[in-house]
Amino acid sequence: MKKLVEMKGTYYSDLVRVFYTTAHIDGEFGFCITMLQRIGTGISISIFTIVFAALVEMKRLKTAQESGVVVEPNATVPMSI
Repeated sequence: MKKLVEMKGTYYSDLVRVFYTTAHIDGEFGFCITMLQRIGTGISISIFTIVFAALVEMKRLKTAQESGVVVEPNATVPMSI
């Protein structure tokens, strides 16, 4: 937790600080997140980002094929978000 204080002000440190405090509630119910749950959460987030990146890449490739710029290595694909 000491490193998080040094990283104060960044979005990542704020996100980790919120997760850390909510995941370690040792109050009335004695809830605490286990190491296996942390690993599972990280893997789930990684899988989600990979699937999202694959969907974006499929759309980019389809747009590039429709524009005819697939064979040009330095061409900019005309795609909006």
